[in-house]
Amino acid sequence: MATMTRPVPNAAVFVGGRKQHGTATAPQQKVLGVHTGHNSAAALVEDGVLKMAIQEERLTRIKNQGGFPTKAMQEIIAASGQDHQFGAGFHLALGGKNLSECYWRREDILRSAGSGAPSLTGRVKNAARKNETVSEWINRQKWAGL
Repeated sequence: MATMTRPVPNAAVFVGGRKQHGTATAPQQKVLGVHTGHNSAAALVEDGVLKMAIQEERLTRIKNQGGFPTKAMQEIIAASGQDHQFGAGFHLALGGKNLSECYWRREDILRSAGSGAPSLTGRVKNAARKNETVSEWINRQKWAGL
């Protein structure tokens, strides 16, 4: 696939680790962002500008539709005028990562497995929920109106 480029005036360009100013040539990018949470959705961003976004529930008519937003992705690809085969000129972003550039080796997956660990506050809350005595005390305080 040939990548089209556009000039970027006064852009900072890094050459050999050194910052140089001037006009750079940046590739035109189309990024298809996918959210697979309880309200799954897809969005198309072209060159940093949001072009289209749609939630899966708008197409399936099921409130809070979760899972992989297949219909939303198909709608965006059709509306963008691209080939219906996925990957024709799109980068895929899922969970904050560009999947076309991330590594799927076992070592990389294991290294990133603990990166989403809860904060200290989250760990204390989780420990309190697991402790039956603390959990009962919290529930009593809630129902007592405190």
